[in-house]
Amino acid sequence: MKAIMYHYVRPFNPDLPGLNHLHIDDFRKQLDYFEENYGFVSKADFEKAFVTGDIPEGVVLTFDDGLKCHYDYVLPELKSRGLWGFFFITTGIYQTNDLLGVHKIHILLGAIDHKKIYDQLHEIVTPEMLSDKGMDGFTTSYSLITDDNEYSMEVKRTLNFYIAYEFRSRIIDQLLELNNLSHYNNVADFYVNHAEIQSLNEAGMIVGSHTVNHFVMSKLNVEDQALEIKESMKYLENICPDIPYRSFCYPYGGPHTFTNETEAVLAANDFKLAFSLDNVDIIKSNISNQPFALSRYDCNAYPYGQVRKVMISK
Repeated sequence: MKAIMYHYVRPFNPDLPGLNHLHIDDFRKQLDYFEENYGFVSKADFEKAFVTGDIPEGVVLTFDDGLKCHYDYVLPELKSRGLWGFFFITTGIYQTNDLLGVHKIHILLGAIDHKKIYDQLHEIVTPEMLSDKGMDGFTTSYSLITDDNEYSMEVKRTLNFYIAYEFRSRIIDQLLELNNLSHYNNVADFYVNHAEIQSLNEAGMIVGSHTVNHFVMSKLNVEDQALEIKESMKYLENICPDIPYRSFCYPYGGPHTFTNETEAVLAANDFKLAFSLDNVDIIKSNISNQPFALSRYDCNAYPYGQVRKVMISK
């Protein structure tokens, strides 16, 4: 069984020419490719695997971050094909009314020369702002799953993984201001709203938690991890009381982004499963022994899943 991860699925936006996204036309082509070569796992067969341990053949679709494009473009396509998928929502934005840092970084790199952002970042960041916790893991694993250029890769590594959270928001907002991009902060335009989350659930999609703040779980102590997981799922269940079971997806993905403590928190709070990112198939032993570390492929690992590059800088 192959689980596939998606983020932005949308048409090209000339205001953000460097935004890494899967064009909606290529998404349709990739669905056709999966149907022809693997088929799709039904929701019933997927859920039965956790009872019987038998792994169905085919593809399971997953979508991260609760992006507006998932409602505008992905949901209609899935409904027209009779397909389903997991939609993992980060809930903190509904309290803060502010874009997540990870998406502000995407806006910076989508609109501005990547070397310029890289140079600005290194003018601002000082050594005491950086943490060495798990830095090697973030460095090696990230390079295996991205096709970013060297400047955008280093900007993302620094702001998503290396920098201490007490400094991160201020630095990202400073970079947005330096580049006249502070106006990109309309939560209603960027993320699904409550009614749209309800529509996803009513359409047979599985709505799951993607934390409150989209932090790297392995950088948090166990108490903060528990808050991120429990509060996000509680929020979603208040919107959709009939969510069939609790599911979770680790922000940024990969084994370096969570710990045994994270998995223990999920188990203690009645989650059925959690997705990581390893670019390998899900096999029988994963279901029985590692339900909180299920593998996914990035969509770019398969035909038609690549970004239509309009790079600002190489």
